[in-house]
Amino acid sequence: MPSLKVVLHHKAYTDGSRALMLQLIYETLQGRKFCRRTICRIDPKYWSKTGNLKSAHPNFISLKQTISDAYNQAESRLLDLQRKKLPITAEGVFDEQRSQTGLLSAAHTYIERMRGRGSYHSAEKYLSHIHRMEQFMRGSDRRPVDIGLDEVTEEWV
Repeated sequence: MPSLKVVLHHKAYTDGSRALMLQLIYETLQGRKFCRRTICRIDPKYWSKTGNLKSAHPNFISLKQTISDAYNQAESRLLDLQRKKLPITAEGVFDEQRSQTGLLSAAHTYIERMRGRGSYHSAEKYLSHIHRMEQFMRGSDRRPVDIGLDEVTEEWV
């Protein structure tokens, strides 16, 4: 069962501050994996032994909100991956640039950029591949059903 928590890194920067990190622990075929993503840097005197930010910190409210937002976003992505029965990875949980763009619309945007650069032959070649993909992805109403880029997995391909 994957777990997520906020931890203070043991290594200090030259100014004495340490990294406050979001830690993900999950199981892989090779065993247990630990991945961390830095949220911010704080002075260790403002971090309690119980794993909470002390209210004596000068920016307590905004920093507490930043930590809470980062944790909630990662937890939401983790639960989303579990619900969809997708493999749990650090990229899937910590990736802030989750695409809301559809596969077909992204492909058409790429074709337009190629045409803008003058790569007409390659653009037409890729456009024929996109048309085949649209035929494959047609729904019951005979119109292509666009899926999100984050839904394109090895199994889907």
